[in-house]
Amino acid sequence: MVYYVRYLSELKTYEDSGEINEEMKTKGIPWQVKEKMINKEIADEKLIKVSPEPPVTPETLKSGQELFIASCAGCHGPQGKGDGQQEQKDNLGYPVKPRDLTAGIFKGSSKSEDLYYRMIAGLPGSPMPSYVEALKQEQIWDLIHFVQTLTNSEVEAKTLLNQITIHSKKINSEINPDPLWDEWSKIEPASVGLTPLWWRNERVEKVEVKVIHNQDKLAIYLSWNDPIQDDDVVAMHGFSDGAAIQLSDKKDPPFFGMGSPQDSVYMWHWKAGWENTAEGRKDIESRYPNIGADWYLSDKHYQHGGPFDPKESSAKFHDPQFLTAWGAANPVADVEKTKNAERAVAEGMGTYQAYPSVATDVDAKGVWKDGQWQVVFVRSLKVADKKDLQLGGTKMVSIAFAIWDGSNHDRNGQKSVSIWNELVVGQ
Repeated sequence: MVYYVRYLSELKTYEDSGEINEEMKTKGIPWQVKEKMINKEIADEKLIKVSPEPPVTPETLKSGQELFIASCAGCHGPQGKGDGQQEQKDNLGYPVKPRDLTAGIFKGSSKSEDLYYRMIAGLPGSPMPSYVEALKQEQIWDLIHFVQTLTNSEVEAKTLLNQITIHSKKINSEINPDPLWDEWSKIEPASVGLTPLWWRNERVEKVEVKVIHNQDKLAIYLSWNDPIQDDDVVAMHGFSDGAAIQLSDKKDPPFFGMGSPQDSVYMWHWKAGWENTAEGRKDIESRYPNIGADWYLSDKHYQHGGPFDPKESSAKFHDPQFLTAWGAANPVADVEKTKNAERAVAEGMGTYQAYPSVATDVDAKGVWKDGQWQVVFVRSLKVADKKDLQLGGTKMVSIAFAIWDGSNHDRNGQKSVSIWNELVVGQ
């Protein structure tokens, strides 16, 4: 990542100097040029050098608190809870909110050196300024030491995304897809930390994971706290809770944000709004039971001349060519979909491609109870599609998780995610 950022920072300079032209960009920039770009020596005067850290005393902490109230509270709030000025934008015009410093989440960490970099350089592109001209060195250290008192190591430890290894438990019985199956209560969960891609203080902090397999199938159980059940995918402003599992069989997995063109990743995706219930899948007529509707020629179920009831005019009774998304084989709009999960593949950001329901070899079932979602994904260890992930035999794969909270309007890339973790199956 560091080398790639260096490459991007030098790209325009090389273009302006003519060392990189359009033909080179089209055919591919030679490695010798890229190597020169990423290894360019940074001028000594441009490096931030951390000054000697003075000792902390009650007097310096009092000074730091006064400086915080004067310089930082306007955004971060008088107690550092991020409840100051909320109407803020980054340099691209996107809305941003000040960080809650008591939550233990920092750019880098709360170590003195990392906070010093933030104070001196600011956060370019954001409203966070540099204090190199505004404060003296001793004042900067006083401010750093006060900020460090706003949280503690225990709180900060809960926010760190540490890679863990999850072991699948072998059982000799059939796998029950019900999240309330007794077998799940016998397994100690692995706690996986999450962080929102679009920052907010109200977030899903972790997901608990349990994995079992038998000779034929693998099941992955996820649970997370969510005080509100959101299972609406029909209303214009309805956003569904959801969960996804991302897998890679590469020894060195690609970027956890949807993989890369060279190394694709496998996705299993579930939404609460996709759950099939005894009444069937939610649609317009179930979401709006008192809807006033007319008969349409696309409705193949209605017998012309008979009484018309919108409740009996579900999308599945219509000709697909009049429901264009369904007619174009968009998996999300498949009204005949019988599974609660979808299978997909991705080769980088913006490349998510879902498979049709008939080609989906994974299913899921979710239960919301007492402010908690419990979801189980089930798939065969070996599948017919040779391009799909094979899980037979003893295998270690990389696994990551994503959770959507409908109440916070999560959708698409607005979600909470983990980093890559390891899943061991078959031992």
